[in-house]
Amino acid sequence: AELADAEARGRMDGRAQAYEEQETEVARARDDVTSRLQVERDEALADLRHTLTTSYHAELERFRSEHADAVSAAVDAAVTDLSSAHDAELRRLADQRGADATAAANDLEHLRTAHAVSPLAGGAVASSLGVALILYNLLLLGFFFYAGQMVFRGPSNLAPTPPVGRPAGAQGLPDATSRTKP
Repeated sequence: AELADAEARGRMDGRAQAYEEQETEVARARDDVTSRLQVERDEALADLRHTLTTSYHAELERFRSEHADAVSAAVDAAVTDLSSAHDAELRRLADQRGADATAAANDLEHLRTAHAVSPLAGGAVASSLGVALILYNLLLLGFFFYAGQMVFRGPSNLAPTPPVGRPAGAQGLPDATSRTKP
């Protein structure tokens, strides 16, 4: 019986060892398949990114080429409109001043001294400035006068000095005269 048990145990040990070897092979094969799938997935993603980037740039270039003419036409129309408006303004200035178009163009491009001068007379501006200076100096002198009077008078003694506020029941420090000498 012991011999049969030993044979059975040996067969079971052999089967267990074969089972463990199969598990190891399956795990190794699973790891190989997983790593190959990851590599293939990474390559597919890289190809997809490249394809999308290439198609994006191609679509962008196509859009630019299709709409470049429209943008150029819009800019040309705006420049033409501005140019015609400028010419109309030059003609209006020439008619208004009775001068030729060249003088009107100079008026548009440069600020003349005659146009930069204030319409007020110089005497009116100077007199306004003088009155303001005199008025503010009088106010400053009045301030110094009243402030000096207050400083020279000093504080008024009419108001009594408020007592020092102490909480109820608090005792003050003893007077120097009430101290007993040891």
